[in-house]
Amino acid sequence: MLFLTRKKDQLILKINEKDKFKYECIKTCAIYFIVGFLWIYISNIIVSEFTTNKDMQLITSTSKGWLYVVVTSIILYLLMNNVLKKIHLTGIKLNKSYEELSVSNKALKVQFNQIIESQEKYKALVNEMQQGLALFQSSVNEKREIINFKFLDINKSCERLMGLKKKNILGKNIFEIFPSIEKTLGEKFKYVAETGESIHCEQYIQGIGKYYEIIAYRLQKSQLAVITTDITARKQMEHELHYLQYLSYHDQLTGLYNRRFFEEELNRLDVQRNLPLTIVMADVNRLKFINDSFGHVMGDEVLKKVSEVMTKGCRTDDIIARFGGDEFVILLPKTNAYETEKIIKRIENIASKEKIGSVDIDISFGYETKKNEGEKTEVILKKADDNMYKRKYEGAKL
Repeated sequence: MLFLTRKKDQLILKINEKDKFKYECIKTCAIYFIVGFLWIYISNIIVSEFTTNKDMQLITSTSKGWLYVVVTSIILYLLMNNVLKKIHLTGIKLNKSYEELSVSNKALKVQFNQIIESQEKYKALVNEMQQGLALFQSSVNEKREIINFKFLDINKSCERLMGLKKKNILGKNIFEIFPSIEKTLGEKFKYVAETGESIHCEQYIQGIGKYYEIIAYRLQKSQLAVITTDITARKQMEHELHYLQYLSYHDQLTGLYNRRFFEEELNRLDVQRNLPLTIVMADVNRLKFINDSFGHVMGDEVLKKVSEVMTKGCRTDDIIARFGGDEFVILLPKTNAYETEKIIKRIENIASKEKIGSVDIDISFGYETKKNEGEKTEVILKKADDNMYKRKYEGAKL
């Protein structure tokens, strides 16, 4: 590169030097001619004015000639010295320019090598990264609206994580490769391409059967980069944890809340703003007889039906829990005795219309209401339980 530049400069310099030398020569000759003409013309006039003696004129002309030679020699020396100085200075500047150009060329070489090295490192990093990386080109319709995204490139991790082969997908659109993918993901990609804002989401791809964490951002106006991470294992752990949490607060047979959840909710709701706070205790009548006569399977079905009946009879925000065995409890925030009686009667009406085989659904209820903040919930719960057993043994219904 430097060699070609140097050759080109030398060629231009030669052309410029020819023109410059030609100009300097013409200028020197013109000066020499003008000075010589004026000297001869003026000196002849002066000599003819002062003497008519031929010998004297000869001596004067000879002297004049020598004087002319001396003067013109001095003038030629000055002109040539000026030209040579200019040439010398031009040479120095040219050499300096070559040195600067050489330094610049070395710097460019270093930068070029650094860029190549960076590109190789980037390529190696992309290929070895654990996350999948896919590049997409947006496709538009006649109205210049984005309708799809085509694969431009993917790294090795993307092939591994999504079970793809690079040669089989390049140039194909995303819905052609994943026909079962949600359309909302395509809308999200479209949003990124149009606005330039990145997105971060989680997506289950049915065709692969895995969960992925997806980060998409715009490289250019029509290109997207999508980073994918397989989070299937994490999702499975979350589901298992959620199920364990569900089991820790729910009764496995009925699906209602269990005693642990009820006690925690009772402590949480035991505040002034939830008064009056009513606790209803319920007991399934003759469950032991049903278990002994018809078997525990029938007894379990009766418990399931009781939970269903109580759920239908209670309000949406009421808390129903299986307290243990044949006992159930209902927690009613901001509910007085009158409203509690209405709820119990509604449950009893629903229960009277239900049967499991030939077995009626029969439930005994008892309740107590906390009206003042100073009353203890343990005492209220005990009174509700006592009221329930009292009515159960009396054989009466509320």
